[in-house]
Amino acid sequence: LLRMQYQWWDWNGAAYTLIEDATIHSEIKKFADDAKENYIKKAMDAQGGITRTMATRPFNPVPGNVDAIYKMLADEEHKAKDALATPSWRDGGTGEYAGLDPRNLISLQNGLLDITTRKMYPATPQFFTYTGLPLAYDPDAMPVRWLSFIDEVTRTKDGKPRPELGALMQEMFGYLLSGSTRKQKVFFLMGDPGAGKGTILRIMALLIGAPNVCYPAIDDFTDRFGLL
Repeated sequence: LLRMQYQWWDWNGAAYTLIEDATIHSEIKKFADDAKENYIKKAMDAQGGITRTMATRPFNPVPGNVDAIYKMLADEEHKAKDALATPSWRDGGTGEYAGLDPRNLISLQNGLLDITTRKMYPATPQFFTYTGLPLAYDPDAMPVRWLSFIDEVTRTKDGKPRPELGALMQEMFGYLLSGSTRKQKVFFLMGDPGAGKGTILRIMALLIGAPNVCYPAIDDFTDRFGLL
């Protein structure tokens, strides 16, 4: 859990996602409702003296208690707006993650994949990213049907194979899955209706994950402020 730029972020096991203020308040209220507090219990003994023992009782929070806990939590988890970029290491990258470039890591459901070595590392909240792919990495997966589909839709009209287009498709998917923008490239799919463009885009959206996909219209790019 962290608070940055007046927003709460929580690690879901693969990436950091936004949490509403109301959700944080609600969780604090539930925590406080179940909390106990210590107090000194006084009793009179047989000789008429006062005995004091430590006891517990329900905390019974009031709104002011919840607000105070919220403020303390916000102060505890605060990060300056420039303290973390994405992707990056919250702790600088230590232990088995030392020396790993966060730009080369893809966060998946079963850990972190280094795209330069194909080595998997355990998931960790120290890896700060907004993007976690909704799939697990399987190094032994055999996408036979997918490869045959790509071969089908990239052939020439007279049926000749074009393996270079299949290789380009693989490069496109890899580039988009990596989350990198270093190449500064845009891929354009052109073909007749029913040629497989929609299927390719649907598969791509499933791989990348719905939260990481948007569908701007081509008109949105017609002026310099279109992306705003």
